[in-house]
Amino acid sequence: MASSEDLEALCAQRLRGARWPEQVKCPHCHSDRVADIRPYMDVFQRYLCLACGRTFNDKTGTIFENSKVALSAWAEAAYLLTTDEPVTVIAENVGVSYPTALRMVRELRKSSLLHILEEVARERLSRPWQQLEIESA
Repeated sequence: MASSEDLEALCAQRLRGARWPEQVKCPHCHSDRVADIRPYMDVFQRYLCLACGRTFNDKTGTIFENSKVALSAWAEAAYLLTTDEPVTVIAENVGVSYPTALRMVRELRKSSLLHILEEVARERLSRPWQQLEIESA
C-alpha cells in the first residue's frame, strides 16, 4: 500500500508540474531567476528568487498556500467534486468538518488546478492495491 507521504509527494509533484511546466517563476516578481534552496515539509520544494530576494514554495500563491489540509485530501475532494458528491459526503470522506469541506469545494470550483488534483485522486482510487485491501478485508 502506498503511504500517505508517497501520495502527498505525488500531489506535490503534480502541482509543481502544473504550475511551472517549463521553469519555475517567482510568484512575487515573475522572474525566472530562481534557485532551489531546500524542501519544505519534506515534499514541497522551497525556492529563492535571485531577482527580488524573496522565498516561496510550490504552494505559494495557490488556494493551498495557507491550508492545514493535506494536498492529498484536496485531491480526494477534487475527485469527489467531479463525481457530483454532496459536500457532506466530501467532508466525511476527506475527514474534515462540513465548513472546511464547503470552503474547499468553493475554492476548487474557482481553481484552474482542479483537473490536476482530480487526475491524481482518480489514479489513487483505481490503484490495484486498493482492490487487494478490499478483497482481503
